Amino acid sequence: MNPNYKHRVFPDLVPLPYESNFPPATPDVALDFIRTLLRYDPSSRPNAIEALKHPFFTEIRMQRLEIPGPEQLMPFEMFLWTQQEYAANARLIEQTPLIPPWLPKNYL
Repeated sequence: MNPNYKHRVFPDLVPLPYESNFPPATPDVALDFIRTLLRYDPSSRPNAIEALKHPFFTEIRMQRLEIPGPEQLMPFEMFLWTQQEYAANARLIEQTPLIPPWLPKNYL
């Protein structure tokens, strides 16, 4: 405690619900994803590749997802892993839905 503020009385603050920080139409899956990333304990937070398996990203693995831009369809390159990423996370990448079933098997 700072000795200069020993006799200072601070106002009581009423905590706000977590969801009040986001627009009312924010999907529950998005709130859950953000809550996962903002865990207080850093060791309980997912790394980047672990975060990609969250249901928030299920839509990007849809075969015919239309996206804005000249190509209009999800590019295969989105699912390419560097050798370093794959070596560090091979089991996670192969045993979770990170690789969509429609992606050609010889693409990886």
